[in-house]
Amino acid sequence: MTGLTDMIRLQRRTFDVAKRREIIYDIQRHISQQAYDLFDASVSAVGAWAPYVKNYGPNIGHDVGGRLMTAWLDR
Repeated sequence: MTGLTDMIRLQRRTFDVAKRREIIYDIQRHISQQAYDLFDASVSAVGAWAPYVKNYGPNIGHDVGGRLMTAWLDR
């Protein structure tokens, strides 16, 4: 078996459960050997606000206006 497509076709045509399970395990091994590790940039953000700011909480995203619509100052 050379490619993933051939392996998938073979497991479709195999009716013996034990043999089919082994072919599926081979497919999983093949896919895991082809997978690459991708690392994306991550951002850390720290939020702080005064104790008199009420009903506000940190939220990862760009919708600052939506979060400020419900916030209020208790002074």
